Amino acid sequence: MRSLGEGLNRYGIALLLCIYLCLLFPANSTANDSNSFFKVNLITGISTDNLNWSIAGVGDDPVNILSELTFNDIKVYHYGLGATFSICGFFIQPEIIKGYIYKGWATDSDYSMDNRKSLTFKSEMDVKDNDAKYINLTFGYNYKVEGKNFSFAPVVGYSKRKQELIITGGNVLFPEKRPIYGLNSKYATDWQGFFAGIRSQYLFQSAVNINAFFHFHYLEYAAVADWNLREDFSHPVSFRHSGYGKGMEWGVGIGYSIGNLNLELGYKYKFFKINNGRDELYFSTGETVRSNLNEVEWQSDSFTFKISYTFEGA
Repeated sequence: MRSLGEGLNRYGIALLLCIYLCLLFPANSTANDSNSFFKVNLITGISTDNLNWSIAGVGDDPVNILSELTFNDIKVYHYGLGATFSICGFFIQPEIIKGYIYKGWATDSDYSMDNRKSLTFKSEMDVKDNDAKYINLTFGYNYKVEGKNFSFAPVVGYSKRKQELIITGGNVLFPEKRPIYGLNSKYATDWQGFFAGIRSQYLFQSAVNINAFFHFHYLEYAAVADWNLREDFSHPVSFRHSGYGKGMEWGVGIGYSIGNLNLELGYKYKFFKINNGRDELYFSTGETVRSNLNEVEWQSDSFTFKISYTFEGA
């Protein structure tokens, strides 16, 4: 599993580039005093997500990794709406994205000794026919470099992202190989929190524009699961996960303007991580057992296409 530090080392060049561009001409930067405008965006795209979590055991000498679940190569088709309201450099951007998960697979592994030793159970399962929802609300103040076709904006905002991962038929791989019948389990996540970052844009004379952004997130995490084949677990809520963490998100895009219409192709990368959370397991007898949620990691690569139309103000 990739750590947050490793993710920053691999992709931190985007942040350095964005900061360099934003601070390139600080002495000659002024607030963007252009006329007010309203912009509407139609957004679509495809992402590949990977999500994993692990929990510790209970007792006087608990196993540090008792159970681990990984969701691999989750393919998500996105579509949604966004808008920008701008007045004298200040702007607000709401965005609502709907996602449809159409492909993926999961691995469930259990251990009886520390550090993933002494495997006791392993299975592989399908993940599909599920939903995802993303809401972003961004506030910023745009600066334009005098004499240049370059602008940048410090931003703050709030984001909420929900995933509903439904686990269907698969196979047990250990201790014996056999198919899994009647599997219809669910793991639903909720990531939310505030972020801060930088955005920048450069306009070429040929109507081509390039933009980039970097956001750093402070996250609150909650998840609820229903393991439908476990008769010893409670239903429809078998266990809950909760915790706090941090993450980063960056992206680049290239667009082409035709009058007030802009067409843009973009790439986004996201890495969120929760550390030292809480796992609450509910048994059918009414008993509740609590243990440590070691970590939750969510990594996503997205390719997007955006159509924007700008309505100029007075």
